[in-house]
Amino acid sequence: MLRVQELKVADETQVEQYFNSPLDSIGPVGVSEDCKIYADLQIQGLANALTGGNELNTYLKNCYPG
Repeated sequence: MLRVQELKVADETQVEQYFNSPLDSIGPVGVSEDCKIYADLQIQGLANALTGGNELNTYLKNCYPG
């Protein structure tokens, strides 16, 4: 549980600036160590998942959480 008073979703411009990637291609693989990733606990059971590759029109197959 996050113990914060306010939490905002980043807009498309902010996401693209931080990840240096278009919004529809972002993913958790290869991001910097200081990037905290919060995800729904339901992803724990995923196998062979698809995620953004942090480059335009690039996606990674067969990903596992963790």
